[in-house]
Amino acid sequence: MGILLHKSERIRKVNGEWSLIMTVYNIKRTINILGIQPLLEKLKNWNPDYTRISRLKSKTTALHQFLRIQFHEHSVAA
Repeated sequence: MGILLHKSERIRKVNGEWSLIMTVYNIKRTINILGIQPLLEKLKNWNPDYTRISRLKSKTTALHQFLRIQFHEHSVAA
């Protein structure tokens, strides 16, 4: 059980690092396509709809809890 937890922690860290690398890549690409001033203007005028994101997060959180319970029941039964 401890080994699995250790591996999942490493995967989480690698996923976080990979997300950061891809974000930087996309920002650099956007700067090359649009230029700095148009990008800054678009960012200033950007008005995201966070209600959609929070609904999606609650759905994925519920799914993760369900999967955790299912895997825990299988590991206890084995």
